[in-house]
Amino acid sequence: MGQGNARFEVFRDPTDSWVVWDCERDDFASLGTAALYGLAESHARTVCLFLNTTRGHRPRPMSPWLRPVDSAPPIPPSR
Repeated sequence: MGQGNARFEVFRDPTDSWVVWDCERDDFASLGTAALYGLAESHARTVCLFLNTTRGHRPRPMSPWLRPVDSAPPIPPSR
C-alpha cells in the first residue's frame, strides 16, 4: 500500500500474510534481527507506522566525496 514518499510500506504477499518493505533498501524491512514478513496485518501496519515515524524521515548522511563543491571549506590563497 503506497504511502506517498514513505520509506516503509505494507503489502499482502502471495501467502496471505503481510510484509513491511523498505523502499530505500528495496528489501524486507527489519527490526533488530527480525525480517518483517509473514506478519498479521495489524502487526505489519503498526510496525510500519513505527518505522516511518522513527527511521523514515532521517536524511541519510552524505559521504564526503559526494558533497557539493560549494559546501567544501575555502582553500586559503597561496603566498
